[in-house]
Amino acid sequence: MEESGRHMRLREWLIAQIDSAQYAGLSWENQEKSMFKIPWKHAANGNLNINASFN
Repeated sequence: MEESGRHMRLREWLIAQIDSAQYAGLSWENQEKSMFKIPWKHAANGNLNINASFN
């Protein structure tokens, strides 16, 4: 959680994660307005397959 020897704030860290494209589905909806999306499967729906969803 450090960048150049200093602690990053949550906002800085989150922006870095979105920009890295390291996480499938985590992306900008509108970067100018700092709006992003996170894919979400709710376990209550009954169609969550842990092996397929998190691998």
